Amino acid sequence: MEPYFETKNGKLYCGDCIEIMQDISNTVKVDAIITDPPFAFTGGISNGMSSNTSDQFFYFWWQKICECLKDILLPIGSGFIWCDWRTAKLIYR
Repeated sequence: MEPYFETKNGKLYCGDCIEIMQDISNTVKVDAIITDPPFAFTGGISNGMSSNTSDQFFYFWWQKICECLKDILLPIGSGFIWCDWRTAKLIYR
């Protein structure tokens, strides 16, 4: 997968964060991931999953993103994920 923008300090990818992390995790480990997944959208399909605003949908999506972060981040790496009030509460389960 090719970056959308690249400098000596980092790379910017544009697309589905899960697909991008899965694609590049086999070749590189990183010290930071910053992503803004479309958690708050309703009525559509993203990453092959139909969406709704139920906690169950968001919970499984959070779980998948955290699995991807674990696979791609260095041991001292950080993941920054933007979310809204409906999804933030699921982190504390």
